[in-house]
Amino acid sequence: MLGSLRETINHDHQEITDFFDSQPEIYELIDAMVISARGSIMTVLENLPEDGCSTFRYMLWRTMYDYVETSLLLLIKTRIDEGYALLRMAAELTRDIARIAESQNNFEMWQNRASSHNGEAYRSIFRFNNSDAHEKHILSLYNLASVYGVHSHQTRDAHLSHLGVVQGKYIKVNVPERKMLDALTLWLFSFFPLHIVAGRTFADVYSTI
Repeated sequence: MLGSLRETINHDHQEITDFFDSQPEIYELIDAMVISARGSIMTVLENLPEDGCSTFRYMLWRTMYDYVETSLLLLIKTRIDEGYALLRMAAELTRDIARIAESQNNFEMWQNRASSHNGEAYRSIFRFNNSDAHEKHILSLYNLASVYGVHSHQTRDAHLSHLGVVQGKYIKVNVPERKMLDALTLWLFSFFPLHIVAGRTFADVYSTI
C-alpha cells in the first residue's frame, strides 16, 4: 500500500501500461474488442428511437460497458474480487436490458423495482433465459462472479505468493501473473456475450442503417 493517493494513481497506471507492453498480442485483441463494442454503442446512439424505453436501455448498455471496462483494469491490477464483482453487475444489467426490451410493462416494472409490492413479480420476470445460449453463458458468469467476487472477498488473497523481502524487513507478495491471466480469460470469454445480448435489443436500429 502506497503513501499518497497520487502515488497510487501513478502506480496503477504504470502497472497497467507495463502489462500491456509485455503482452502486445493481448493488448491488440482487447483493443479491437473494445473498439467494436464502442462502435456498436455509438451506432445505436446516432440512430436511437425517440421512445423512452429505447433511451433507457441505451443508457443501461453504456453503464454495462463501463462496468466491463473497469473490471478489465481491476483484473490486470490483480484486484480479482472487485473485477469479478463488476462482471456480476454487468451480467445482471445485461439480463435486465433483455427483459426490459420485451415489453413496456417490464420497463415500468424495472423502474419501480424498489417498490415492495413489485418484488415478487420482478424476480419472476427478470431472470436469465436458459434456452438462449448467450444468456446461459452470462448466467454462469453471474454465478461464478457472485461466489468469487461479491461474496468471497479473499479471491485475491488466496492466490498471493511470496516474492521476496524488501529493505530487509518487508515481505513482498503478489498474485502470480498466471492467476491474473486466468481471471482475464473469464473476462475475454464474457465480453461478447454481454454485448450481444444488450445489442440485439436494438436489432431494429441496425436493420435501418
